[in-house]
Amino acid sequence: MMKARSSNPNVKGQRRISLAWKVRRFFGARNLFRFEARPSNTGRSMHLGQDRNVKRTEVRAPGHRRTRSVLAFTILELLIVITIIGILAAISLPAMRGFGESNVMTAANRHMLDDVALARQLAIGTRSTVYMVFIPPHTAATPVARFIADNLNVPKRTREQKLADRLAAGQLTSYALFAERSVGDQPGRGTPHYLTQWKSLPDGVMIAPSKFIPNFITNGVPGFAYRKFPYPMADSMTSLALPYIAFDYQGRLVAQDDAVVPLARGSVLYSRDAGGRLADFDVAEIPPGNSIVNSNHIRIDWLTGRARIERLEVQ
Repeated sequence: MMKARSSNPNVKGQRRISLAWKVRRFFGARNLFRFEARPSNTGRSMHLGQDRNVKRTEVRAPGHRRTRSVLAFTILELLIVITIIGILAAISLPAMRGFGESNVMTAANRHMLDDVALARQLAIGTRSTVYMVFIPPHTAATPVARFIADNLNVPKRTREQKLADRLAAGQLTSYALFAERSVGDQPGRGTPHYLTQWKSLPDGVMIAPSKFIPNFITNGVPGFAYRKFPYPMADSMTSLALPYIAFDYQGRLVAQDDAVVPLARGSVLYSRDAGGRLADFDVAEIPPGNSIVNSNHIRIDWLTGRARIERLEVQ
């Protein structure tokens, strides 16, 4: 007597699963897969393995639970990775700091080269002598109280005092271009004026302090020449002896000798009195003596008035 086949789909599904489980146990296979092809967007027939939309279905026995592998690391591995990162940071930070210092010196060189070229150009254009004036050390000790005695104009006196206080903090770093005549001035009657505002070198760079010692030679570099200029403004009644470099109407140096401006890495530290004004200062080259050991000079050719960079570095 033949048994009638069941038309219940659940019964058919259980039979297929039981058969697949038996085959899996017989062959020792880890996974048995049944593939179903999804129709493509174009509605064409597909073959197995010819489209990305092929869906993979895993057939498992009843009651079989799927396990998921978890990827993790131990605390020892974490400590090793942190140690390696710390070593790499310790190696790279000094190089990055040196890279930043090199950028600062490069910017200072560019400032000086541009302003020397500007002074030469203005001297030729105005057919007059142009001075590159610098702020020397001990400017804070200058008796700026004379602004009060020499000038009865209170608003102007206040401006002069504020500018003088600011320039006192720019010792060894600040400079400006000055001319005694302007275009159209009558012979023998000049109009002294500053051609630019007071500028400063980038932070961390200064002119070597030895350059401000007159009649003194350090590392083959003679000190600045000094003369009196109206200070701190062109129409100020107060005059100070300031270091300078002068260009004549042909763009040459008036001294008829090459001028050298040594730049150094370092900083100027200040202390203030009870009134907030600068009372004392201290200069520190960082590293010490770098203006001599790793010299960075701006050399101005006296005949052409053009500047170039000279470096001497000890490896």
